[in-house]
Amino acid sequence: MTQNKFVSLKKQIKDFLILYFIVPIIFLSLVGYIVIYSLQYSVIKKESQKEFIFLQENLEKLLFKYDLAMTELKKVNLDFENIYRIKNDFNLKGNFVILDEKFIPIIESNLLVEKNKLSSHWGILKKLKNSDETILESEEMRFLNEKKTILTMGSKIKNLADESYRYMLFYISASEIEDILKKIDINSNYIFTDKNGYILEKNTNSYSDYLNRIDLPINKKNIYFKSGIYNSKLYIHMYRDLDFMLTKIFGQIIYFIIIFIFLITCMFLTITYFINKKLAVIDKIIGAIKNIGKGELNNFLEVETNDEFRIIATSYNKMLLDIKNLIEINKKEFENSINLEIKQLESQFNPHFLFNTLEMLKYTVKKDTKMSNKIILNISSILRFSIDNKKTIATLNENIKFIESYLEIQKYRFGDDFSYIIDIEEDLGREKIPKLIFQPIVENSIKYGFSSKEKLHIDIRGKLQNNSLVIYFLDNGDGLSKEELIEIRKNLKKDNITNHIGLYNVNRRIKLYYGEKYGIKILSKKGRGTLVKIVLPKDME
Repeated sequence: MTQNKFVSLKKQIKDFLILYFIVPIIFLSLVGYIVIYSLQYSVIKKESQKEFIFLQENLEKLLFKYDLAMTELKKVNLDFENIYRIKNDFNLKGNFVILDEKFIPIIESNLLVEKNKLSSHWGILKKLKNSDETILESEEMRFLNEKKTILTMGSKIKNLADESYRYMLFYISASEIEDILKKIDINSNYIFTDKNGYILEKNTNSYSDYLNRIDLPINKKNIYFKSGIYNSKLYIHMYRDLDFMLTKIFGQIIYFIIIFIFLITCMFLTITYFINKKLAVIDKIIGAIKNIGKGELNNFLEVETNDEFRIIATSYNKMLLDIKNLIEINKKEFENSINLEIKQLESQFNPHFLFNTLEMLKYTVKKDTKMSNKIILNISSILRFSIDNKKTIATLNENIKFIESYLEIQKYRFGDDFSYIIDIEEDLGREKIPKLIFQPIVENSIKYGFSSKEKLHIDIRGKLQNNSLVIYFLDNGDGLSKEELIEIRKNLKKDNITNHIGLYNVNRRIKLYYGEKYGIKILSKKGRGTLVKIVLPKDME
């Protein structure tokens, strides 16, 4: 059987902190960066898409209103009254001009500044000359005290009064698009172009070439939407550069990683210092327990910590004093029974049990503070109850509380492989019985029960039977063969000290207290478990 390589506890703690704290935090930070960036990208994309759809729909509505107004104007006489009525009905803010057949202005909503642009040889007028459709062009026209227009919508209309043709021109200014933008917070860059890519309006000073055509640095990281409006005669572009967001998030992640590493380093150093301090105390306690096993009873513990370890040290020192005093008393007054009393004490204060428990505590204190506190309290309870030499009789409840502390420690030690049940009739709790008669039996069940079983269960029950107090200890361990059971029963009757010294001591003490009628009875079957029954008198001390 190969022996595992020795690894110091300090190195295990260091590796544990690095593996389960520092590395996961850095990994989670990187994953968090990716998740945050993806979520923000998704949110920004949805936000930009919402803005884009809003602009697209409202620009379509704007142009559609002008188109409907043109249609209505074809049904009426082209005079000031009808034109302004329809203009107001459709809430049109753009200026208009009515031209006669020779393209001379006859009606103007505002004074034209650039009348020289009204030529039938180019632009929208050239197209209107030979078409009855409504035409939209990206032509500019300036009116007095007004911003330059960005779109011109026109139509050839037959005047119903004299059957002559007129040319109706509506000029749409950038202010109407600005009114649309005021209805929603626009966080993206929008660019409004004609079908050839020439920019008509935008809310940024970037993304245009020297000919004022759109020039976007499209890449996968950034968000871009494009759509044609008014039968694709015009185009709206929505662009959002996300490089700044990537840089900002990356900077934040690096900052938090540095903070995390700093905090983890501080925590690592603090925990290492704390653990080293606690390990020194535990090593000192374990050394003292080992000395008890060697028979050295003069090594008292000096623990300066103000915690549970101080309680253990105090209880341990008191236990040493009590043991020494008891040995001295036994030497003088009970010379004939000194060996039996010493062995009884050894079974009660089993140094191997304390040693194993403290070894388990040594590793538990690093991983689970709550569990280590519970173990310490259970050890303290066991020691306090065991070393109280003022009385040798205790109530059934006190004995049950003691054995529960012992079983809880075994539960922490073996985990899910060990379980137990204690079921004592409520009215029996005040019954007086000898101290420490349960622990040797339970210890014996655990010692031999796990010899060939992976899981062990102990069932402890108490009840009145034939005016006697009967306590049952049933385990599902490997059990005893018929020959082993006969040998144990024979030795108990003859008061022979066997390997099962715990059973002998309990049986001997009960008989000394109450007589031969009472004591221990054992039932067992190989492979089926063991039942130990303690029979005690009721209402006796």
